Amino acid sequence: MLCKKIDKLKAKTADEEVKEKTPENIKKLADEKMMDGAHIKFILDTHQTMHAGDYNLSESLLVAIGDQSVLNSDGIHPKVSGGFGKGKTHCCKTMAHLVPEEYRLKSSLSDKAIYYMKIKPGTIIFSDDVESLESVIKRATSNFQDGDTYTTVDKNRDIQTLTIPPRVSWWLTSVDDNQSQQLLSRLFGGGVDESEKQDTTVTEFQLKQGYDGTIGLPINDDVLVCREIIRQVKQQLLVVRIPFAQQIEWQDKSNHRNLAIFLDIIKSYAILNFKRRIVFEGALIAHPDDYIAAKKLYDCKAETQTTKFNEAELKLLRFIRAKQDPSVDTADIQKGLKLSQGRVHQLLHGRKDRPDSGLLAKEPSLH
Repeated sequence: MLCKKIDKLKAKTADEEVKEKTPENIKKLADEKMMDGAHIKFILDTHQTMHAGDYNLSESLLVAIGDQSVLNSDGIHPKVSGGFGKGKTHCCKTMAHLVPEEYRLKSSLSDKAIYYMKIKPGTIIFSDDVESLESVIKRATSNFQDGDTYTTVDKNRDIQTLTIPPRVSWWLTSVDDNQSQQLLSRLFGGGVDESEKQDTTVTEFQLKQGYDGTIGLPINDDVLVCREIIRQVKQQLLVVRIPFAQQIEWQDKSNHRNLAIFLDIIKSYAILNFKRRIVFEGALIAHPDDYIAAKKLYDCKAETQTTKFNEAELKLLRFIRAKQDPSVDTADIQKGLKLSQGRVHQLLHGRKDRPDSGLLAKEPSLH
């Protein structure tokens, strides 16, 4: 049964290797936007025509794409959390729609199936089945530039060496951060907007789509321009130098991975803007504008990135702190945050099979 599934996936990825033929007018529009520096905003604005809100999250996904073209990067792997029906999967699915088909894979996978599939270097793998893939993701992200290998035997008992190609970016979604801290430390965390204002925005957006008869993920000229921009970025593979790196003052020195991620974000903006950057002695030179863009994006994610708490957990902790009362109980939290008893229990205690995923295990000062 597994072999049949793998054969189907192989066939699918082989079909996707055939590049879309891009019309000349689309290429011209893509070139113009890239030369003007309007292409990043254009991609994000096109995303907004199909998905309401979550602008910073969509920018994080775009940065993860750019970073796949950087030879001296550890990779950016977005981890998207949020409640059921809050749009985390749709936000990722919409950004993936703007990526050329040959560079994206959306599928449920067993932990070894990915090794059997013929995917391209620089592929985006979008999955909401994080747990079964955790060990594979850890190995693949640790070997971002080289890819990962897996040795097994085939049906004839001959040794077979299989690989995950280099520079694969994993886009992972789940309700809570139930993964191990070892995996979470490798990811650029972020969540969808779960505010009441966002709920209203999405409702109005969906009603307008219904009125207009809008197709959810259309293939129009704007989408094709986005794909051509990303395809041109994908065709680059360069070392990026940050000439002002030693002037950056980094306050939190306790987690080395966070600084590495921030530097990779700068490199990603540089490669996304490759047509407006210079190459000197074989390296693309980052511009201060790349730092400004990276800092703006990182600042939006800094609290979740530093603490490794998701937005729901941070909201609960802020509520407890604001009460300034050591006797806050579940009923207080339910009422204050408008959550069910089961949801509060899940946030505090974690899942039954992952008790280390609850706040009581993550935060030593909480009892």
